[in-house]
Amino acid sequence: KHVTIHNQQIAGPDFEYVFLYEGSKTMVILGSIGLVLGVLAFVMFPLWPPIMRTGMSYVTMGLFGFMGFLAVLGVVRLILFGITAVVLKPGIWLFPRLWDDIGFFESFVPLWAWHVSETEAKKIKKEERRAKKERKEAKRLAKKNKKESSKASLSDSKKSDKSSDSFEAVDGPGKNSDSSSSED
Repeated sequence: KHVTIHNQQIAGPDFEYVFLYEGSKTMVILGSIGLVLGVLAFVMFPLWPPIMRTGMSYVTMGLFGFMGFLAVLGVVRLILFGITAVVLKPGIWLFPRLWDDIGFFESFVPLWAWHVSETEAKKIKKEERRAKKERKEAKRLAKKNKKESSKASLSDSKKSDKSSDSFEAVDGPGKNSDSSSSED
């Protein structure tokens, strides 16, 4: 359904409710200030001291070198895959997760892996999802069983407390029913 905002505020059992909360604007303001300062610093590059300009050129060359390294690595892994696809079916990928949308260090793990066709990859992902679902269900059941067992042990301890309390109520604390009848 499409949710729209109405000026007339009425309630009903089949209505949908939306709460709009924008939160604090502090990060937006700080980000805007940082953006303006960054643009000013970039524009004023000719006014920077020579040592800062030299440092920035080293940083820039380092970034270009890293991008060149990734390009060369991409070509090398493609050549390696082409050779191994002919020699060793189905082929080996060097850094198989290099271009995946994951963290930087995770991109370089594992070092190599066999090529997996798209249908096999779908089967593997489906199996992983099923296994994850089963683990989640098992965890939920274990938590439920633990909760039920703790409730059962708590109710058992309350029952035993009640039975010992009822025994004391009949006899009295530390008194025997025979001794109280002999005093009369």
